[in-house]
Amino acid sequence: GLVGSEMCIRDRDSTSRPIEYREFEAMTIRAIATLPPTQGHVIMLSRFEGLDNKEIALRLNLSLQTVKNTLTQGLKELKNKMRKLPPTIFIFIYIKHCFPFIFNE
Repeated sequence: GLVGSEMCIRDRDSTSRPIEYREFEAMTIRAIATLPPTQGHVIMLSRFEGLDNKEIALRLNLSLQTVKNTLTQGLKELKNKMRKLPPTIFIFIYIKHCFPFIFNE
């Protein structure tokens, strides 16, 4: 079976993804929204729309190097923001995924 982030990334249709992934994705999007606008935009285009750096540079009228630098810095800041989330959120999502029978009525 699939593990980690691979467990849910099967296609771009979010309705077919497990609820745990959608919860994590929502937390990630909220964290991205707190980044400077250009960083957030570049991350969304890269990670959620699947554009490569060259496509992002063309779309945003930025140099390729600016896109690379912005993406690197934005992902670093995003990682720091996600680390500040209470670990219980991730534990809950993990338990819900691995032991769904606990939540069945």
